[in-house]
Amino acid sequence: MKGMPGHYQVGVTFSQWDFYLRFSGGFEDHSYGFYVHGDQMVYQEAPGSDQGLYVFIASGYYPQTEISIVPFQINVGLHYKGLFPGRDDDRTVLHFIYGELSDDYARSVHMPGRHFAESEKVLEVGHRFQVTKWSYIQPDLQYVIDPGGTGDIPDVVVIGAQMGVTF
Repeated sequence: MKGMPGHYQVGVTFSQWDFYLRFSGGFEDHSYGFYVHGDQMVYQEAPGSDQGLYVFIASGYYPQTEISIVPFQINVGLHYKGLFPGRDDDRTVLHFIYGELSDDYARSVHMPGRHFAESEKVLEVGHRFQVTKWSYIQPDLQYVIDPGGTGDIPDVVVIGAQMGVTF
């Protein structure tokens, strides 16, 4: 990994907007949270190239559980830039996402005789096609484990797509 690119960030978010307290009514005059992010190339196709395999982790913690339905989330995964010949700027991605649901949210949606909501998990695979230097399309396939966090809803497969434009 010596000499290979990587990025590491730690931060705090803060907003002075008024936030509606979803479960008890009223407003909170601010919101805050903390995040970390890191990505590191672990395999490089050629010296000095940005093509290769990257690992990453990102996490956020937002402790105001009446504002944040998902106060803790972690996302880990791999992405490979330029996996297919002739598609040097494409990215193939594999992620695992864990989201812990707030106790306030769990109490608000709880139904007698059912489980309390705890967490959702998502396994995602996708391929980002770099259409131009400034745009991409990324079809995704997700497998959602414990939708709603209670275990009462069967796991589900979701097919989707993203597109992006850089100005």
